[in-house]
Amino acid sequence: MEERVAAAVLEAYEGLRIKDGGCWTVVAGVAAVAGDDVEVLSVASGCKCVGGPASPALVRDGHAEVLAVRALRRALCEDPTLHARLLAEDLWLYATAPPCGDCAIFALDDGTVAFTGAKLGDWRREDDQLLGATRLKCGRSDTAPDKRSSSLSCSDKLCRWSARGLQGSVLKHVFPEPLALAAVVVARQPRAADASLEAALARSFRRCGALGAAPPRVALADAGADRAAARAGAAPSSLAVAWWRGAAKAEVLLAHRGVRRGATAAAARSGAAASALCSDALFAAAAAVAAAAAPAPPGFVAGDRLATKRNAPGRAADDAVASALRASLAGARKRPRSPSPAPACAVA
Repeated sequence: MEERVAAAVLEAYEGLRIKDGGCWTVVAGVAAVAGDDVEVLSVASGCKCVGGPASPALVRDGHAEVLAVRALRRALCEDPTLHARLLAEDLWLYATAPPCGDCAIFALDDGTVAFTGAKLGDWRREDDQLLGATRLKCGRSDTAPDKRSSSLSCSDKLCRWSARGLQGSVLKHVFPEPLALAAVVVARQPRAADASLEAALARSFRRCGALGAAPPRVALADAGADRAAARAGAAPSSLAVAWWRGAAKAEVLLAHRGVRRGATAAAARSGAAASALCSDALFAAAAAVAAAAAPAPPGFVAGDRLATKRNAPGRAADDAVASALRASLAGARKRPRSPSPAPACAVA
């Protein structure tokens, strides 16, 4: 099934006919699996993020896995009947690269270790990689503090969503039953032994147990391995692309700015270039679903996204998961600068 899901996501992405000028990017997607049937619900590409202070009018995390999940949420808002159907099906996530963070630390065929670009809480430059740690989105260690990302790595976000539901806290008002992540499939990577890469994925998602949920199963796929290999020597794409079930066409973003491609600076400042996947837009879409619900969700506060998140069903559990991840991030700051030798990654 992993090959079928991977092939379906890649076919959906290729159908968007996005030109990236020879640059490399990561492709990811979410698919529903029911028996032998596979339906792609969302597909995305991207490998860059917005640094500095967050704005709900920007898509600050332009990594493919995160965009694919946000696109799934958009699909739920545009077809509220979809949620009930997905509760009876398995949700699989596929990506052409290991999610940044803990999943991306694995042994290579020459005995060295693939390093993740995601950073520990103090943004140190690591001589050896700390395993099982919460990390922040990728960036250079010498990035100025006001330009650094405060967004969790994809590995950590997927653990959080696996524990608390892919629909997120705002949509829990109208879709309270959590949408669990059943499986994560990653394309085989150049120079990575299958056993080492699969062990890295399993190690990272094993943390879901500490967050109160069963981890998704992990698998590797041949489909997409050519994309992974093509990364060598190519420049990263500045674009992020997202499509979701029911969308007439894909949305194309400038990932380093978090706005739609072609937007002027004035439009970006005014919010006129906002993506349909930014927090403000997703909240507005959720508000429309909440307004049509009968009875109306009691804790949904129209016009106040943060208050709505605080009132979300299961908020205490959401906060417990967030606190556990924050504690791991803070704890990494207190570790030695070389916390573990590189070979430890090969046997994790």
